[in-house]
Amino acid sequence: GEYESGGVLQIDDEQMDYTVDTDGGTTVTLNVDRAEYNTAAIEHKKGALVQKCYKADNANVVDIIKDAISYTKINDKFIPIETWEKEKIGSLSTYNFTTVISKPTEVKKILSDLIRHSGAIMFWDTVLSQITLKGNPEFGVPDLIVDENIYEQDSVTIKELFNSQVTRLAVNYAKRNYVIDDKENNYSNGFHLIDDLAESPARFDDVSEGKTINS
Repeated sequence: GEYESGGVLQIDDEQMDYTVDTDGGTTVTLNVDRAEYNTAAIEHKKGALVQKCYKADNANVVDIIKDAISYTKINDKFIPIETWEKEKIGSLSTYNFTTVISKPTEVKKILSDLIRHSGAIMFWDTVLSQITLKGNPEFGVPDLIVDENIYEQDSVTIKELFNSQVTRLAVNYAKRNYVIDDKENNYSNGFHLIDDLAESPARFDDVSEGKTINS
């Protein structure tokens, strides 16, 4: 029962289909069809290693990717099956493959080959916490260009660098002792500047960053 009811085996350079029969007890019979998948029937020495193979028979790329991931420790909750199934009958419906993987292969290599041959897009969505898989769209018109700058629309993200925005300023001056440190209590005078426009109620989303200048 370890090898299901059948599949593909490889011994040396020969591949063969197999089925498993049991008598309901301890006897297990392995039936093989030799020299399959353009391989030749050759003599095998006693003790030759048997490799169980993965076979895809006109299987859709989505199903093969799911099978490949099943050999990893990736949790099923990260795979949106319903979304993937829509791609399977949609933009990825024509990508069906027939192949036999006859030696241990890294899952990432299998995924890379499948994505490359199907033109699919696969990435980790940090917002949805899931693996996104979709067909690569064919663009009928060029991407829009903003003004005369060579930037694609929506390709530039503005980041608020609040630690570079100063709306409050403390200026300390007239140092009492020039040979000691720059702590505030070593200055005899000081004043504060506040940008009340930037800190008005209408700008409540802004973050005020305080800076101290000693002079």
